[in-house]
Amino acid sequence: EKFIHACVDSVLHQTYENLEVILVDDGSPDQCPQICDQYAKEDARVRVIHQENQGLSGARNTGTAAATGEYVLYLDSDDFLQKDYCETVMQAALDSDADIVVGEIRTVDEEGKQIPGDDYHIPERQILDRAEAMRRLIDPTDIRGYAWGKLYRRTILEGIEYPVGKVYEDRYTVPKYFDHSEKICLCPGAVCFYRMTGSSITHQVNSKNLYDLLDAEKWLTEYCREHYPELAGTMESVYFGRYIHIWIKLYDSGQKTEVEHLVRRMKQVYKEYASGAQIRAVHKISYKMIFVMPALYRKLAHMAHLDA
Repeated sequence: EKFIHACVDSVLHQTYENLEVILVDDGSPDQCPQICDQYAKEDARVRVIHQENQGLSGARNTGTAAATGEYVLYLDSDDFLQKDYCETVMQAALDSDADIVVGEIRTVDEEGKQIPGDDYHIPERQILDRAEAMRRLIDPTDIRGYAWGKLYRRTILEGIEYPVGKVYEDRYTVPKYFDHSEKICLCPGAVCFYRMTGSSITHQVNSKNLYDLLDAEKWLTEYCREHYPELAGTMESVYFGRYIHIWIKLYDSGQKTEVEHLVRRMKQVYKEYASGAQIRAVHKISYKMIFVMPALYRKLAHMAHLDA
């Protein structure tokens, strides 16, 4: 409710006006349903769908199924778009005949002011084929795997649904979108603002959420093994390293039982993956220290900013 006006207004005030705006009220307990209905009364481009709460995946599935436009983009209700975002990505799609257009990301605080964060900058327009785009998608420092911040040709979304009940739902779907595409365009100047809030699902230290992330990374590792074997080693390294990041979060939160459970799981992962050619030596050392000297490892990791 606090951010819905900034979100929807950023869409309705786009320089590109030929839009179908689908607002999915996923059982919101505040005033969002009424606010959405008011937007529909004031602007004929807006359509509202009310449903019982299914989570973010359920909302995305509902919106995707209802979309009739040639292209689709997703926007979470606390984020917002630069005024010419739609015009910029649409022009890029038409110029390049791309199936996906990837835009830039800027991180802002609750008041909308830019903060140093996980920004994504695109220095120049690039056209990627499927294989190169997939390689850059699984690289944690390259193309972000979020469902939002991208324009999709609607036909490539067909038959792909977000997994209901999973927090990191886009980790299961965006790779499939890329896999269904022939051309992916990286588009500078198309900026989506990601609002960092204390209530953001993916920033809460919740063991269920963290295990959802591990499950998603495991799924993507197996997907690469099957469909992109040349990328399997890279994804195995990403999956292996992710456990360290999550161990730090749980350790710092003081959830001792969850930490013990995670360490048991890490020992199995170490046995399965540590011999891989692309597993980083520093990660293997981190695992061993976590197993034997967790307090010392955490102190050293903090000093080295390994959890940044």
